[in-house]
Formats: sequence, structure tokens, C-alpha cells
Amino acid sequence: MRPIVWADVTNTVEGTGTTGVQRAAKNLLAPLAAGDERLELRLVRWCEPCGAFLQLNAAEQERFAAAAPPPTRRVDRLPQRVRPAARRAADHPAIRRLNAAAQAKRQGEHPYAEHRDRSTQIDSGTFLDLDAAWHNPLIRTDLLPDLIDRGVRTATLFHDLFPIEHPDWSDRGTRALFPPWADAHLRSDQLIVGNSDWTLRRALDRRRSLGVTDPEVAGVVHLSGEWQAVEVASPGAASPAAASPSHLPPELEGLPLDGYVICVATLEPRKNHALLLDAFDRWSTRSPGLGLVLVGRIGWNTGTLVKRIETHPLLNRQLFWFAHSDDPAMRNMLRLATVAAMPSHTEGFGLPVLEALALGTPVVTTNGGALAEVGDDAPLRLPGDDPATWAEALVRHLDDPRYLARRREEARAAALTLPTWEDARDELADLLTR
Repeated sequence: MRPIVWADVTNTVEGTGTTGVQRAAKNLLAPLAAGDERLELRLVRWCEPCGAFLQLNAAEQERFAAAAPPPTRRVDRLPQRVRPAARRAADHPAIRRLNAAAQAKRQGEHPYAEHRDRSTQIDSGTFLDLDAAWHNPLIRTDLLPDLIDRGVRTATLFHDLFPIEHPDWSDRGTRALFPPWADAHLRSDQLIVGNSDWTLRRALDRRRSLGVTDPEVAGVVHLSGEWQAVEVASPGAASPAAASPSHLPPELEGLPLDGYVICVATLEPRKNHALLLDAFDRWSTRSPGLGLVLVGRIGWNTGTLVKRIETHPLLNRQLFWFAHSDDPAMRNMLRLATVAAMPSHTEGFGLPVLEALALGTPVVTTNGGALAEVGDDAPLRLPGDDPATWAEALVRHLDDPRYLARRREEARAAALTLPTWEDARDELADLLTR
């Protein structure tokens, strides 16, 4: 009989975008839930009005299994040049109240009867938190002891512990929600997983500092930068195949650029976008053919950064910001980039590094946290506080064709040795069935 594993995917199912954590949750869990001979994975979400876990219905299963969808907010689908003003208007408190009231009216009454038919009781097997569950209303300090009393093993996969170790890098909500969620798992879990050796060490050190011995099972699931073999372009967008003959993606067609640096990361202090913009200001005049493309939603504590981007004199000419991108568009922009940059102060893993290498795109990054172990020797690693060195290194990829060819060959060679999502699922299944 296969062991039962329950995975709470509330955050991903109910979210409007796809973060790195949610991308990992989708790639690790959706194929296992579709059918696996080693374990029976049941995906559930929490319904606060019902006070119960629900099995996913067909629409929720499809949404969870799908690649990153296009943005759902209409303002995020507008052209970049008008998006800042439109977003400021949409985020005005009065407009937000009107939108919330309209959404509530469209949704109508809560479907208690339909939810009752698919509510489920978790009283055996393993309960796994792999999603960003600290945002969920069901508090883990209450849930985990109750599950353990019922004979359920509890487990989690930690992506990082930054809201505990560097609270200044997090928003106020995460600073309040993440530490009790993480510590509840660290005190209770019989299985603890990290997405890197570095993250697992940090989690176990934290557990020991709480006076708790190591769990029965601990290990690493090495995430993948592998992209889906088949991509479906969003309506009205050029497909990756259609854009292949050009050296620029459709979003930049017609601009006087010879290449571009791409950075895929949520706008937040830890990602260190300020260094990249400082480097850009150094190279933009002497290398006007090298653009900078930022792909990432607005995070937290970024008012100064967002203003700097939106008021930059070269915005939409040599500097570009896409707050949202679906998977086909992002893959194409990464694939056609001259070089990918990830100047983060630190990372619990660094998924965009692997995603770029998997497409044969060279990477420049730092040694922060798990970035030192991601991609082996393929990334060029630089100090995270030296914009002049970054500018020189990035521009060299455009100015020196032989150097760029060698770097691309190194990226392609690294791609052949990177873990696949199937490898990662095998590691997760092995840990869950111990």
C-alpha cells in the first residue's frame, strides 16, 4: 500500500501570479499528484469560511498544474509606458474598495454545499508544507500539534529562512507570519527538507537553537532550471519558435539594441537591483547597444527602487521593466539574452540561475548563500557591492564575441549536467517514503 502524503497548496491555487516558491511547488507536486507508484499525493487547500481542508476540484487542479499564467490584473497587461500611471490609479484606496466590492458581488454567496462535498479530514500519512503556507490563515502552531496527536507525520521543505535571519529584507506581513510558521515546523516535524545544502544547514541550526534534536529524516531536494518541453504562447503573443530568427524578443523588436542583460527577480531589497542599475548607469552611455531588461513583480520596501526605474531617462529605450511575464515570454527573453544577471545579496537557492543556464545563457551572479553551490563553475561570481566590476563584466559579453561564445558553450555544457525536475521529484519521493 502506498503511503499517503497531503500537500497544502492553498497559496499557489489562490494566488494571481507565480513566484519561485510556487514554481517549485507546481513542478514538484503536480506530476506526483497525477499518479506515482511510490506514494499517493493528495493536494488540498484550506477554506477559511468552511473551516476545512478541501480536495482540489478539476479547475483548481488544472490551475495548479499549469505553467505561470498571464497576469490577471488588466493593468498588468497594459503597455509598459502607461502601466505605472495606471497602476497608481488602480492602487488608490477608493478604487481598490470599488474593485473589492465588485469582485464580492461577482462571486456571490460562499458555496458551502459544494465545499462540504469535497472537504477532507487529515488523520493519517504525512502532511507536507512546500508552498508559501505562512500566508495561509490556518496557523501552524495550532495545526501541527493537532495533526501529530492524530498520528500524522509533519514535514516541510524550506526555501530559506531570511525573514528570521534578515527581517529587514522582508515586508511587515512576512516578518509577522513567517517566523511562527517556520518555528512551528522546526519544533514539530519528523521530516525537514531543504532546497539546497546551505538552506538545510540553516534550518537544522535553527532547530537546534530551539532546543530540539535533529529530525528522524532530513535531506535536500535539488531543484531544477528545466523548462517544459512544450510551451504554449499566451493569446496575441509571438511564440518562441516564431521569434527565433531575431536576436531580440518580440517585446524589444525594432529597438536599436545589439543585445541585453536580463535579470529575473521580484523587486525586493535582497535581490540587489540597485547594484545592477548602478552598473547600467556606468555602461549605458559607452555601450548604448546593450540594454537592461528587468522581469519581476513589485515586492516590498521598494518605493525608491520603483521610482528610480519608472523615472529613469532611458526607460523603454535602453532600460525595460516587465512587472509580469508568462512562462513562454520569460523563457524566450532568457534564451535570447546576451547574459543573465543575478546580483542578489544572498539566495536560499537561486532558481533563475539554473533556468538561464538550461537555455544556454551565461550567468553573472554572486556568492551569496546557496548561489555558491548553484550551477557549479558555470556562473561568473562577483562581489555584490562593486557596480564598476559588474558593468565591465557584463559589457564584455557584448564587446568580445569570442568570450561570449566561450561563456555560452560553458552554459550549454552545464545545462547537460543540471538536475531535472524528475530528479528532484525522485529525491522528494525518496524522503517522503522513508
